[in-house]
Amino acid sequence: MEDDREPPKFEGSEVPQSAPETMPVGQASGEERADRDETAEIPDTAGWTPAGRAPTSAVSELPKIDGYQIEEKIAHGGMGVVYRARQLRLNRTVALKVIKAGSLADDEQVARFYTEAEAAGSLDHPAIVPIYEVGESNGQHFYSMAFIEGCSLADLLRDRLLESREAAAMLLVLAEAIEYAHTKNVIHRDLKPANVLLAHSTGGTASSLGRSASSGSLRSRTDSSSDADAPLWYPKITDFGLAKQIESDSELTSTGQVLGTPGYMPPEQVEATQTVGPPADIYALGSVLYAMLTGRPPFQAASVMETLRQVVERDPVPPTRFNPTIDRDLETICLKCLEKRPANRYASAGALADDLRAYLSGEPISARPVSAWERAWRWCRRKPAAALAIATLAGLLLSLIAVAVITARLRYLEKTREAQEARLQAAKRERELREVELANARRLADERAKLAETQHYFSLVADARAGLVEPKQGWAYEGIQKLREAAKVRVSEVVDRPALRALSAQLLRGVDARLIREIKMPLGYRSRFICFHPDGHQMAIATEKNRFLLRILLCNPETGEVTRKLGVRASARWQFKTSNMDGIYGLAYVQDGKGLAAMSRSGWVYVWDLTSDPPRRRDYRFGSDGPETVVFHPTKPELYYVEGSRVWRWRWGTDEGRQEIGAGIFSGRIVWLAIDARGKRLAASNRQMAAVFDADTGELIGRRYEGFGGPVALSPDGRLLAVAGGPTGGTILDLDTQRPAVSLQPPGRNTLHTEP
Repeated sequence: MEDDREPPKFEGSEVPQSAPETMPVGQASGEERADRDETAEIPDTAGWTPAGRAPTSAVSELPKIDGYQIEEKIAHGGMGVVYRARQLRLNRTVALKVIKAGSLADDEQVARFYTEAEAAGSLDHPAIVPIYEVGESNGQHFYSMAFIEGCSLADLLRDRLLESREAAAMLLVLAEAIEYAHTKNVIHRDLKPANVLLAHSTGGTASSLGRSASSGSLRSRTDSSSDADAPLWYPKITDFGLAKQIESDSELTSTGQVLGTPGYMPPEQVEATQTVGPPADIYALGSVLYAMLTGRPPFQAASVMETLRQVVERDPVPPTRFNPTIDRDLETICLKCLEKRPANRYASAGALADDLRAYLSGEPISARPVSAWERAWRWCRRKPAAALAIATLAGLLLSLIAVAVITARLRYLEKTREAQEARLQAAKRERELREVELANARRLADERAKLAETQHYFSLVADARAGLVEPKQGWAYEGIQKLREAAKVRVSEVVDRPALRALSAQLLRGVDARLIREIKMPLGYRSRFICFHPDGHQMAIATEKNRFLLRILLCNPETGEVTRKLGVRASARWQFKTSNMDGIYGLAYVQDGKGLAAMSRSGWVYVWDLTSDPPRRRDYRFGSDGPETVVFHPTKPELYYVEGSRVWRWRWGTDEGRQEIGAGIFSGRIVWLAIDARGKRLAASNRQMAAVFDADTGELIGRRYEGFGGPVALSPDGRLLAVAGGPTGGTILDLDTQRPAVSLQPPGRNTLHTEP
């Protein structure tokens, strides 16, 4: 067969540094490379050569083939020899393969040689090395094929691994070529990286590779460059030495005869107990993908027999164990090709190509990972004897455990019952012995207890009343505790419960602060702001020492211990420009407590990542000056601040501009802001009114609360609004009903209050 097409070449193209010094060309049969392919660790480099290599054999050793000028020997194996030659009639360079035994070749060798030529010669595909001519000259059987400038995939994999998309694009080309071969009733049966040649060219486009060209991933990447002019790898399948016609009656490979490369062979080809069909090439394509992703075949052992045993009995190790960067979808495609049963693989190479095309396009693939239960079931089917033994052993073990547990439980219940009976008998005897003594002492004890309880009751009530006359720190808390204790007095005729309730009401009307513990500031530092972590186990205190050093202390509120100090330098330029001292004017835990944010007067927002050790700080420029009133969102990277009668939202770390919240609601200057713990509602107020907004949309929630002016606070769920002002001096508003829920008394002598 002759073909006038010239395969794409790239003279002077780069070759992987690990390529051997002598690089063969053309196609060599599986028998020719049997001595090099006993294990998958020995890649076959047949089928390629670099341009301009010096000949390795003398002219006198070259055979004579009519119509060809043989230039050098470039590959040889157990049965065939490949030469580089020039076809004189068409004046082109070709790869010429002849039988190594020459005229002494037996009938089987000749038949296998012509089977290879016939299988490859019947195929016409850009990704399959074409056969030009088949014949016999001077007793030598030969055929000529395209001469490929480049390297084999095996040589490329010795230099580097392929990334997921690059490997998928390469396999897509091979799958389309194998699908074409199957439509021509040809099965390769020995597909592996060494039988994939990579033509290196910059002159063409990937369109010659069929539909796979749209992937754009077959670009050679010997460095990190992604230049559009970098050369493309053109994969071409060669070596049809083990190929067979699906409908052929050839007896060259009979049942029971194993031919192929151990690490890349499917189980049915290893066992040689059934006809090897197209699913064998699907398995081989999966093996090639496995090698491109991991640099090794799916199965690899110290001997050929051990490798063949692994192919039949074991599942391949998932590629991500060797290369964690592999995409999960591509791994699923690879493992589906490597299924033991042919029926579990892709139905055809075309179906595999469709899944690869979907993966490269970012679309869902049809293959699904095998579950752990399915893997266990398949192992049981492959090793029924071992599975039965394990199941039997497990059943016996579970039976023994069950018997032991039941026996131990029965013994425990028996001992528990005996111990309980013994305790009951001892208690009964003790009651009987002490019953008389208790009866005699009970009257005296009751009288003494009654007298002690009475004295204690009046002492507690007197102490509680004393707190109303001369309040001290913690007076209300201590008074309530004393009244609670007085109410527990068992002398009913002494306890005046209405009087206790009246006194409790007097104590509860006052606001009292009870000192729990003190946290000492570093020498010379003054505290400015304080906030608590959402879980309550940490608190942050903003302090300042002088005009140049600000510090935030992280403390444990349970122990008062300072656990970490965060430092911030004051802006000397701003202080010099404005003649004001820099300082922290806002402090809050953000990002659900994972961060801490602070606003300075000089217009900087400082955000610490508390999940790192030490905490990392990021600085964001807010403006030339910081606002006097600011609150931070508890979960999002944003804050809310006041400018006159307007509330603004600003996000740090983004290019978004600021957004106004509740435009036109306030006519006077806004003084106070508050946000709930969920970050859903934002409250604003001045001395005349208060309003609540949706923190995300900025829309007014409910109505404006005219006459309820003063400092504001929101309950954690955002349902209640507390205003330290209004008609009664303090009000808690229910935002669902938009009505006051609780009114507090005006500040008095016994009320503790603060002004911001």
